[in-house]
Amino acid sequence: MSTARFLLNLAGYWRGLYLLNCLLWSLVYLGPILPGLILREFFNSLEANTATAQTVLVLLAMFLAIGAGRVVTIYTAIYAAMLHRFGTSGLLRRNMFARILHLPAARALPESAGEVISRFRDDGLYAENAVDWMLDVLGSTVFAVVGFVILATIDLQLTLAVFLPLLAIIGVSRLVSSRVETYRQASRDATEGVTGALGEIFGAVQAIQLNRAEERVIGYLRGLNAVRLRAMVKDRVFSQMLRAVYQNTVSLGTGLVLLLAAGDLRSGELTVGDFALFIYYLAFVTDFVHQVGRFMTINQQTGVSAERMQRIMQGQPPEALVSHMPLYLRDDFDAGVFAEPRERLPLQSIEVEKLTYVHPASSGGIHDVSLSLTPGTLTVITGRIGSGKTTLLRSMLGLLPATAGAVKWNGRPIADPAEFLVSPLVAYVPQVPTLFSFSVVENILLGLPDETELVESSVQAAVCLSMTSPASRRASRLSLGPGE
Repeated sequence: MSTARFLLNLAGYWRGLYLLNCLLWSLVYLGPILPGLILREFFNSLEANTATAQTVLVLLAMFLAIGAGRVVTIYTAIYAAMLHRFGTSGLLRRNMFARILHLPAARALPESAGEVISRFRDDGLYAENAVDWMLDVLGSTVFAVVGFVILATIDLQLTLAVFLPLLAIIGVSRLVSSRVETYRQASRDATEGVTGALGEIFGAVQAIQLNRAEERVIGYLRGLNAVRLRAMVKDRVFSQMLRAVYQNTVSLGTGLVLLLAAGDLRSGELTVGDFALFIYYLAFVTDFVHQVGRFMTINQQTGVSAERMQRIMQGQPPEALVSHMPLYLRDDFDAGVFAEPRERLPLQSIEVEKLTYVHPASSGGIHDVSLSLTPGTLTVITGRIGSGKTTLLRSMLGLLPATAGAVKWNGRPIADPAEFLVSPLVAYVPQVPTLFSFSVVENILLGLPDETELVESSVQAAVCLSMTSPASRRASRLSLGPGE
């Protein structure tokens, strides 16, 4: 998916609100049109000695009224833009999170948790900013078109000189587009490396302390930060250099316009009011030229962020990342979406036939494993470390996508083990319990409606715990038995 299509799909989310934003920001940027015309009439009347106190008061009243209206429009536009900004980034994060939850649990994240969080936080924000910049470019373009028509009726040659820097900026942007993308990709990858390492370090504090590896870990983190520093400096310096080039190009164009205008003014082809109008509009036209240049850079950087977020949507088409889905920001989330408790189906047998799974990064895994489980029996699977015991269990439960074989319940093949083999049919106790930093009750319910019987039975199983005992994320505050 091209970056333009990606941004248009995002802009189309909450379409009515975005169209309102387009209207409001167009009005905001069109605001200086009328004050410029008022200034022109004022200076022309002074030049012609036709200005009266009444004329000045009328023009001043119009000027103040337009200013007050513009203030109201700006505040309204900012409020509407913030609403849409939140929806834009929220949609991206919602779709990425939904995809993660839909994937087999043992392979849901393509990178470490810290690296994925970086894409949720930073890349979502960059996309949000790009959609918001589209409003500024649209508004300034509307002003530029209207201003061009007005100025062209006065002096076409001088008007063309006003817009000449735009061509230079477009040319520079095209020349350096690949460099912009390269530096942005390097800076984002380096940031991912740091956040990923931090997540792994915080998750292995005890192991680091037991091995007395604090200094080595800190040294490794410093190395990652040094790489990130170099990448971020290159990205930021290059972006600021482009910004300076754009601004200086605009300044040179402004000087050219003033030279041409001075000659026309001396020859009498321009009135004082016309000259004042050119000077007044010039600041806003140069802002338009600068914004176009900035947006072209932002557009290239957003393409990098879109590609990085797309990697989280493993196996999904690019459209899935920007698929329009509800966010439940204003309405209460419908509790009816919770699945009804599944009926307990009588178990006669669970059969595994020639189950195969090979890890993508190696040739390890399981090959053609078959077994049968029946009620009242205890089956123990033994093997050396790395022989595939956990892989077999995860493949049976659908937590890893088996590449071959089948799992059967009472002789009937299970189409989707990850959906079928869940509570109350099957209970799975992982080797390392994963608990959140909530109370025991909240860890048991995980957002479900409060069920006293379920909570009491679970707490009773985890002996020596009170109902509000904290259960930490990595079970560091609970012993293994209560945690499981």
